Amino acid sequence: MNIFVSKQKDYFKELEDKYSLTLDKSKPVIIRLDGVGFSKWTSKNLEKPFDLQFSLIMNVCLEYLMTFTNQCVFGYTHSDEMSLLIDVSENENSQLQYGGKLTKLCSIYSSVVTEMFNIHYSAPSHFDCRAFNLNSKEDILEYFNWRRSDCIRNSVQQLARDYFSHKVLQNKSQKEMLEELSNVNINWDTYLKDIHKYGTIIKKEEYLSLLTEKELERIPISQIPKDKVVIR
Repeated sequence: MNIFVSKQKDYFKELEDKYSLTLDKSKPVIIRLDGVGFSKWTSKNLEKPFDLQFSLIMNVCLEYLMTFTNQCVFGYTHSDEMSLLIDVSENENSQLQYGGKLTKLCSIYSSVVTEMFNIHYSAPSHFDCRAFNLNSKEDILEYFNWRRSDCIRNSVQQLARDYFSHKVLQNKSQKEMLEELSNVNINWDTYLKDIHKYGTIIKKEEYLSLLTEKELERIPISQIPKDKVVIR
């Protein structure tokens, strides 16, 4: 490599590094993905006010993302968004996936979920992604409570918009929208499925499992665990 090319490499690498942020592995990490332009996309492709198939596909996508990394312990999805909790803070030997590099995490996770989602729909769609550290473990509950509250608010609004005009609902609070629905004998709490009221939580849990005969055939004898039991 000549001196000129070497200087170019150093120069552009320095620019890359200047805008490359890395997440702190000693703190919990949230990865949140949202559908891009989904207001327009859903109006053309989904049933109103709620589409059960869409919600179930979002669950499938969340579950797939949680298997994409063994570091994800908890996930939540509602509407066109999903959030994943990654926490390696208690394991000194663990490193965040992709070294915690923000650009890599966001670009890869958005492409993975976009690919998975588009398997189920002929109309192409895209997801954006953001990732950030929480300040403490106490923030974990507060974060997911915030997203759940957002889910409930959106759910009430969507149902109300299916029955009333924008003019009727303008500047009305969530409580007032529920009252409007009640006036036409619609009870939000009993009318909708839980998945459309509160979203879906997926929690990863480890358990002991006995290896099957087929699994044992694929494992070298020297590497078969004691009692033929593994943690899954």
